Parts: sequence; structure tokens; C-alpha cells
Amino acid sequence: MDMIPYMYLRVTILSSLFLLTKLSSQHQTPGLFRIQPDKSNTRLDGFVYRTFEKMSPRLCFDKCIRRPKCYSFNYNRYILRCELNVKPQADATLDFYTENGYIYVEIEPYRRVSNYDPCIENLCQEGESCQSVSKGGNICIKDECNFQPPLTNIAVGKSTQQSSEFGGYPSSYAVDGDTKTLSITSEQYLPHWWVDLGDTFTITQIYIINRITCCGNRLRNLDISVGNSLDSMAVCVHYNGPGSDGEHHVFNLEKEVVGRYVKLQIIGTEYLQLTEVRVFGYPTEANFCK
Repeated sequence: MDMIPYMYLRVTILSSLFLLTKLSSQHQTPGLFRIQPDKSNTRLDGFVYRTFEKMSPRLCFDKCIRRPKCYSFNYNRYILRCELNVKPQADATLDFYTENGYIYVEIEPYRRVSNYDPCIENLCQEGESCQSVSKGGNICIKDECNFQPPLTNIAVGKSTQQSSEFGGYPSSYAVDGDTKTLSITSEQYLPHWWVDLGDTFTITQIYIINRITCCGNRLRNLDISVGNSLDSMAVCVHYNGPGSDGEHHVFNLEKEVVGRYVKLQIIGTEYLQLTEVRVFGYPTEANFCK
């Protein structure tokens, strides 16, 4: 009579051991790479300094952790794109935007951790990359120069004008870094706004935050132009719209454009209202290989 409980107990113990062994083997599978993203379906914008295509998430992590300059990375699992970010100068909360397929990972928690960081014993300097050598160990080499330099918002605080002013909302409010202010023109034909960057820059991205509290659909039929003077502007982006309240519009220029002035103009009769305009680029003559 005691054999039945004993057999039941023996089978239960064996089953439990089998399950634990299976789970343990899965957890310790060689090559398994699991990083918990800091943000999912989110991308940090404006701080990308280098991009790699057709890359696995493990290799993207490796590209970042080997470079002291890399603060975080964006990775898109659908198109296998790896984007390395420099450290933001200030609070970058507003520079995150939703984009399906992306994850955002900050690399600092993994530095100096043996399971993740291959370069613990050889600390490289910013601008260098830690590379493994065949005989073992690592060396620091100068990072390649064929990359996109760090991008900064070159419009903040710069001189601006607009075609008219409605209700005490001047053009300067669009570049003051404050999302609680905005610039508004009167309702008119071809309302426009422009910023003087103060020098010639290579422009790679233009970022517009639409009015947050009301009437975001007024942002439509918008031309964005760049040029070295207000008399010589070329349209590089056209946005059909209409927009929505508080929407963030990110325009990545397919071809880098050089210019000093950026102008926004609605084609038609409308108010032009802008919470923030950010222009990302870098000095045209800068040497980023030093």
C-alpha cells in the first residue's frame, strides 16, 4: 500500500528535476544575448553620431560598449539598423519620439561588467575604439573618420523673424527651448518664419513641434527652405499635413544641405504657429577626425 505514494513522489521529483535542468540549460545557452531596453518603440533623436546597417542587436551593443564616446544606442530590429548616440548636453526628454521597431539602450550600466564589457583591462579615450587582437587582449585604435559627426540644435537662441505677429507671440519663441511658448503669425497669404543660424552649417535634420494646446491642423502645405541668403533659398522639404496638436515632425534630409538660413512658409492663407523649431547640423568646415 505504501508503494503507490512512493512511486508518485519519485515521479514528481524526477519531473521537477527535468524541468529545472531544462530551464537552466535554456538560461545558459551559449551566445544567448538579452538586454532589457530602457525604452521600447522609442528612438533618441538628434544625438546620433554613427550609424551601422544590417547588424544584429548583439553586434550593435558591442559597437557601442567598445567606444567611450557612445552613451547609448538605438536599434531597429526590423531593418537591422544600429545608431550610436553621444551623451546629451542636457535633459533630452523631448528628443525621444515614438518609432515602431526601435529600442533605446543606455550603455553605462554595462561598462566595467565582465559579462558585457570586453575592454575592462584597456580603457580607451574618447575618439578611440577598443579592438580585440588575435593573440588575446585589446588595443585602442583611432575611430574611423567616415561617420556623421555629433549633431546639435544650431537654431536655439538664434536671430529670427516672421511675416507678421499675432497676439504677442514673437518669432523668437520658436527657438527659445521652451515648449510652453510659441510663435504665431496673423492669418495671411503665404505666412512665413525664418531663422538666421549665424554661419554656414551642414544641415541634416529639421525638427518641428506643433502647437500643443490648439489648432494643430493649421500646420499644412508647408515648405521648408534652406539657403545662404534669404534671396537664394531652395525647398528641401514639403509637408502636406495637416498636423495635430503637439505633434513632433522630424524631417531627415535625404541629402545634406548647406546653408545659413532656414525658412518655413505655408502655401496658402493660414496662421503659421510653431512651438519649437530645431535645426540639427554641424559646422561645414569642421574637422571631426582630430
